[in-house]
Amino acid sequence: MRKVFTIIKADSERVPRKNFLELGKKPMWKWLLEELSDFDIYVNTDSEELIDELASYSHITPIRRSQKHIDWELQAAEIGSPVMDMVKEFCEEFLTNDEAFALVHITSPFLKSVTLTAAFDKYEKLDCHSVHSVKKIQDFMMGEDQVGIEPMNFSFDRVSRTQDLKPYFQSLGAFFVLNSKKLNQENYRRLTADSVLFPVSSLEAVEVDTPEELEFAKLIASALEE
Repeated sequence: MRKVFTIIKADSERVPRKNFLELGKKPMWKWLLEELSDFDIYVNTDSEELIDELASYSHITPIRRSQKHIDWELQAAEIGSPVMDMVKEFCEEFLTNDEAFALVHITSPFLKSVTLTAAFDKYEKLDCHSVHSVKKIQDFMMGEDQVGIEPMNFSFDRVSRTQDLKPYFQSLGAFFVLNSKKLNQENYRRLTADSVLFPVSSLEAVEVDTPEELEFAKLIASALEE
């Protein structure tokens, strides 16, 4: 079975206990972990409650968060997230020296198993650093500074059709398909110029990082459960 690694924190800053809040009839963390039942999933967590509950899932291996990473997260605003160091430890303990796996985030609760399978298939056919989930945006894109608005893919001189505009891609946390050997060679960077973008559906592109996004995800979950 293909392997998946994810991280589930007991608490969150912007939305307290976000990962354990109800989306529809079940907590958010269950949506993705149960959807990916065809994969071997490894969950790094600092929640003793979750470690106990994951024992009932045959396809999930819980990894107790190290004190090193608990302390690191307390300084994340100053020194950055420990995510890739957690990935490094996972690779060293659970993977061979040259093995593909996916880093996923349960804050993308509506990602589908078939999509991740397709991303793995694409990765295995290509000689690339990673395959990364993105949202394709083909609309009027612009920046703003002290001078004013700066068009990125259109001109003020004419009204273009959106289908004729240059598309841009929004990075999503849904997944990165990676390889333990290539990660080590690239100093554990998830993205490089040699990565390949994998657009996902609008539903799968939903991410839950803010209170507003949580409420939106609740509406979707309730509709999916009807």
